This record gives sequence, structure tokens and C-alpha cells, in this order.
Amino acid sequence: MMKHMNQLPLTVGVTGHIRLREQDRDVLLRTVENELTSLRDAFPHTPLVMLNSLAAGADQLCADAAEELGIPLTAVLPMPPEEYRKDFDEASLEKLNHHLERAERVFTAPPAEKEPMNAGRDFRYRQAGIFVAEHCHALIALWDGKPDGGSGAGTAATVAFALAGDWQPESGMPVRSADNCL
Repeated sequence: MMKHMNQLPLTVGVTGHIRLREQDRDVLLRTVENELTSLRDAFPHTPLVMLNSLAAGADQLCADAAEELGIPLTAVLPMPPEEYRKDFDEASLEKLNHHLERAERVFTAPPAEKEPMNAGRDFRYRQAGIFVAEHCHALIALWDGKPDGGSGAGTAATVAFALAGDWQPESGMPVRSADNCL
């Protein structure tokens, strides 16, 4: 008789805007819960896991949806937690700490690109976005469709990483590009 290995999970990454309109939160939460439930229903024998950087706004809303549905969370932070906490106001910091405590794994995203001489926070956020995009099977993006503010580290950049591999690894060619996506 053949023994079955533990199944590999379906990994759902998330990205989205930090500033969500208050009147949209309930609809967005229900929409994310519906999408996650649809994935669970479509693949009933495959466990789901969420990759999430836990930024204020959309990331935390998606983490709330995952928690409500019992979906395990892997926190992919742009920098160590003690440094990352400096970017949060009191309310979002409380949610960050809650989700960090419940996450099955928490780690700082490793750099995928060569670090520039004067790399700042935007570089670290960009690396977390690349990691999420490159390591998920499905990406939920709570995004208005507009380009980011030029930092190369926002929601638009993460969507571009997922769709076209729009980043340059430290050495060699991008893993994916618009020319070789199926």
C-alpha cells in the first residue's frame, strides 16, 4: 500500500493599500473571505496558507479574514519585527502584534535583489513584496489599479512582480518576465 505524503499547501499571497476607506472595509473583508472560501471549495483536499506582510490596511484585513476562516498565516516581514513596529500607529500596531502572535511562522524576507549602497525602508518593503509574489500560487490584491508613488515598493509593484517578474535578481536573469509567462 502506498503511503501518502503530507500535501503541499496552496499558498495565497496578499498585497494592498494601507489606507482603506472605512466604508469599504466590511465589503472588502467579505470579498476576501469569499475568495478564500472559493479556493478552499475548489481544492477541498489541499490546505491553504496565507503569506502576508501584515502592513496596516489591506494586509491586516486579509489576515483577519484568514483568522476567521482558520487559515494558517505566514508573516513575511520587510524587516525585523522590532524595526517594523516603528511604521505603525497605535491601532494598527495592536493588530500587527495580534497577527504576529497567531502566525505559524514569522521571518524577514531575504533580499532578492542586490542591495543598493543607500538602501532604505523602501528597498526592504520591495523585497517583501517580491518574496510574497514569487512564493504564492494566488495573489489577492486590494488595489485601485493605479501605479505606485514611484518607490517601486507598493501594491502596484507587488502586482507587477506577480504578473511579469518585474524585478532583477542579484545575479542572472529575472525568474519570470512578460515574455516567458504562460
